[in-house]
Amino acid sequence: MKIPLHDMLVSLRRRKVERGYGNKLESFGMKGFSTLTGSSGRFGGVLKLGKLGQKLVARNGEIRLKLGPLKGWNSYRVTPALPKESFREQWGTFAEEIQRDLKEMDPAMKQRMEEIANKRKQEEGTHMGDTHQEWLAQLEAESKAKQEAFMNGIAKKLKRPRVLEKPERPFRGAPDFWNEFEWGLEERIQKFTTNFQSAGGHVSRLSSLEVVKQFITAKAEEMSAKYVIRQDQPELEQLGLEAALPHSTVSVWNSDHDEHWKARAAEADFGVVMADYAAAYTGSITVLSAENKGRSVSLLPTVLFAIIPLEKLHTRLGEILVNFDQAGRAHLPAGIHFISGPSRSADIENDLTIGVHGPGIVYALLVG
Repeated sequence: MKIPLHDMLVSLRRRKVERGYGNKLESFGMKGFSTLTGSSGRFGGVLKLGKLGQKLVARNGEIRLKLGPLKGWNSYRVTPALPKESFREQWGTFAEEIQRDLKEMDPAMKQRMEEIANKRKQEEGTHMGDTHQEWLAQLEAESKAKQEAFMNGIAKKLKRPRVLEKPERPFRGAPDFWNEFEWGLEERIQKFTTNFQSAGGHVSRLSSLEVVKQFITAKAEEMSAKYVIRQDQPELEQLGLEAALPHSTVSVWNSDHDEHWKARAAEADFGVVMADYAAAYTGSITVLSAENKGRSVSLLPTVLFAIIPLEKLHTRLGEILVNFDQAGRAHLPAGIHFISGPSRSADIENDLTIGVHGPGIVYALLVG
């Protein structure tokens, strides 16, 4: 999945400023930087002044002064001094040298080279088809010979003959006893809750979508959620989050084709989705992707609310996967995503971190 990191960073920065985290001094500094670098002439003048000023502090091509903005930086590293020539100046000098030394090719030599090139092109065009096919056949034969030698060598070292026929496979898929295994509704709810919570998720059983709306509204007030994004589905439209959250901006995925929806999802505090399935045995929620159900809605916001109607809660994951087998390849969704709690990453020094590759807080709302 391609994630627009630059757009996300700009959107998150804008959100911070809108919430009052910026300061006037920083804003003034950024505007000044934009003014100075917005013109090549102004930027060149600033570089000249910088080269003059750095003579007071630069030693051996380095600035080690710990003063003002350089204090934090130079406490752990060294600031390189400005070069004698900028890249623009070096490139201009290089271009002038090329133009000065450039000589016109002798006309007779140029004509001879063109004749040779045209002759080779005609010869290659005449024999290209046959030669290319022969070359491919030769490569295939050499590859098969190497494969045979490699496999024979392994069989020899194992001191047994090679298996050249496909072995019989009397059993395929899960055994019958597992396919018949099923919990009752209340046990499914209890097992799903236990498994989902053990992975760091939150589970609430609610009686209706109206209660779901009240639950999300209360959490929005509690967490001061300013941006909310939801999938474009009839059930979520019935929630009426737009009216229930007057102090929040509620966006509907892909409702405006000119909008950058991945960036909108990245800046969202809450993401709201309808689960397509859920498995109690693994404590997993299944969310499918489509034009109106972007994966980003469940992946990028800080907090995720997954609404699970009880009729979508199954015992085993196999009960869910069989639906995709029956649909066939032509009718598979754009994406099939399994969510078993908040994002958990521990691949760096076994240090568990929550919310790096997905929402850090996940609510599974069982409805019914």
